[in-house]
Amino acid sequence: DSVLFHQFHQEVSAIKWKPLSNSVLAVACCGGVCLWDTERSLQDLMGPSAVVPGDKDEPGVHDLSFFTNEKGCMIFVPHPDHVTIHTMDFSPTGHRLAFGSRDSCTILVYDTALPPTHREAIVKRLVRASGGAHIISWSQSGRFLMVAGTVSRSLSIYNTETWESEVF
Repeated sequence: DSVLFHQFHQEVSAIKWKPLSNSVLAVACCGGVCLWDTERSLQDLMGPSAVVPGDKDEPGVHDLSFFTNEKGCMIFVPHPDHVTIHTMDFSPTGHRLAFGSRDSCTILVYDTALPPTHREAIVKRLVRASGGAHIISWSQSGRFLMVAGTVSRSLSIYNTETWESEVF
């Protein structure tokens, strides 16, 4: 009987399995996304020479929070506006996770392939002039990221190589 629980699991609005993985699960909740790995330890995720934040009272990069128990380990990736995350999607390879909220113009793209404390783990911070996000979806190739707005009902399609966008 496996139950993943953490105090950050408030206002859970979406759950996604990482593609090509049987152990990584993203939970969209109030303030950010909880990334759970049920097979690897936090030290495995960080790398052999890394100091796990909190081990020596050192804050994590990007204010990430870390948690581990007998069920697995969890990395909490906060949204800069501390809003409930309503939509998220993994890229087809699972290396990137894009997430956003109806209540914020900011979309974050997080690199799940890098160690969590790597300074470039937050790949991109996209700010939409047309309002919050209702749906986020990657193209099958991973070359494009589509964001459907809530208020404006606009579609923004980002080229993930240049991060330039077109609004439809």
